[in-house]
Amino acid sequence: MQKKRQIDKGDIITDLLGSKGYAEVNSPDSLAANLDVLLRIPTLTAKELAIALYHSTKGALNGRYGENQKPALDVIKSHVQTWTDCALRKKEYTGYTIAHMLDGFAHLNLRPPERFVSFALEKAKNLISGFNADDIVFFSHAVAHLGILPDKKLLIAMGDRIRSSRSSFSPHQLHSLMRSLAVLDCLSVHHHVSKRYSFGSLFSELLNDGSIRAKIASVTDADCKAMLSDAILWFKGSTPYARPSESDTSSLFESDMADELRESGARVNNGVSIQTPNHIVDLSATFGQATFFVECDGPTHFVHGADDHKVYLNGSTIFQTALIRKGNPDKSLVRIPIDVCYPKRGDRDFWDSFLLAASEAQVGAYCLSPNGKLLPVCDGYAPPAGYA
Repeated sequence: MQKKRQIDKGDIITDLLGSKGYAEVNSPDSLAANLDVLLRIPTLTAKELAIALYHSTKGALNGRYGENQKPALDVIKSHVQTWTDCALRKKEYTGYTIAHMLDGFAHLNLRPPERFVSFALEKAKNLISGFNADDIVFFSHAVAHLGILPDKKLLIAMGDRIRSSRSSFSPHQLHSLMRSLAVLDCLSVHHHVSKRYSFGSLFSELLNDGSIRAKIASVTDADCKAMLSDAILWFKGSTPYARPSESDTSSLFESDMADELRESGARVNNGVSIQTPNHIVDLSATFGQATFFVECDGPTHFVHGADDHKVYLNGSTIFQTALIRKGNPDKSLVRIPIDVCYPKRGDRDFWDSFLLAASEAQVGAYCLSPNGKLLPVCDGYAPPAGYA
């Protein structure tokens, strides 16, 4: 009897890691075949599962499976439930594993299955005292981006670990971490958490540390400066660090949205600069006696639920919304998703109703849903309000 050849999971992991380089573009079908085989191997470890999710996603985003990223990303998403079943059976977890798993979902813009969210946060609670700087930065970025708010016990442990390892963060890691702390703090306000854990005192400790300030000052990257400025603005109410000015460029989506609102009788200005934060709002619309801001949100502003067909504002967008409202409390802000705008192009009844509702709504922040409703943002929706 011929002996059955054992599948070499190492070869598949090596391929997913792209160790041979990206000189040869693989197909989404080859990725699907690799994942099909890999997820059936009983000896697969938690670390190998983390590598499979994280590096297949990074490979797809970097063009490993073709210039069009969507087919490869769709392949990965189609394997997420099977991947989760495998992950829940593993026991040998580390900070690296948990952080990279969650960061893989963040790069996918996919909110993990809820059973995995609960599992991962519980594991993190037991492991976080051993997280290194990379683990902390990856973990905090991932949960902040996905709009996942850990419970108070985990946030306290996370704060303690950041304090004890503060000297090990690189300058760029500090910018990412400090912004993630601001987003997580904002999310607790967004969810109206009672007896919430505030990162404010930890943030002040970091900012007042001379060695950390020296590291921060060594970074000249404009995106890092913007992240730090926004974080200070959130915690302190004002910032001594000037947020780099944004380029005043209008996308086709913004132009089309402006035309749509003008057709329904609104006066519209494109690219409106606001001082707090130093930001260019996509549009300002006046209808009747009301003037309100409009942000035209493409796909990068949202995460999709793995368990349902809902679409959620990501943590960064919730944070940006809160900052705009903090600096402009007398103006409403309406976020219009691209997937709402284009299916309703030319639908006069829809946009007429929208302008009437926006002009009559109480001052606040809203997201326009496909059925024309204005859903409040940053007003206590927990779990996060689905927008589609």
